[in-house]
Amino acid sequence: MLAMAARRTWVPPAIAGIAAVALGLGAAELVAALIAPAAGPLLVIGAATIDLAPSWAKDAAIALFGTADKAALLVGIGVVLVLAAGAAGVLEAKRPPVGRVIFAAGAILGVAAALTRAGASPFDAVPSTVAAIVAAIALGSSCGASREPHPPHGSRPVHGLRPVQSRPCPVQTPPEPPG
Repeated sequence: MLAMAARRTWVPPAIAGIAAVALGLGAAELVAALIAPAAGPLLVIGAATIDLAPSWAKDAAIALFGTADKAALLVGIGVVLVLAAGAAGVLEAKRPPVGRVIFAAGAILGVAAALTRAGASPFDAVPSTVAAIVAAIALGSSCGASREPHPPHGSRPVHGLRPVQSRPCPVQTPPEPPG
């Protein structure tokens, strides 16, 4: 039973990473719709992937997926994004701020993809930047409560208020069992 529980300790942090990225991408798409419609992070990463792919890979994708090749590309990007976000969540829980650094690296890729497009403007960098900031804040705050020091036991109330008792982070990875 303990071994089964130990194997699943990565699930809550992985879900937190995926949820943080989903929140960041949602915010980025909203910002893109308002200021730079062609600069949504998924769109610019997809376009950059197509631009950088060798012709044989493009031909193989078209032969395999036909007219749905771009949809298949977006699904592939989504799968990679979910895996990377889950891994970032697990790493953030074990070794903060590694997960947020991974999100920053993703932002750099998104900004580079947006700014290297033909006719790009400085505003095209904003959606990817927003995605990383929102995702990093969401991921950091999902475990932030567990990193705050607990108030000392028996501390006295301040101005008639009892001290706030912090709750354990729901996505905190428990320590590995000995042995």
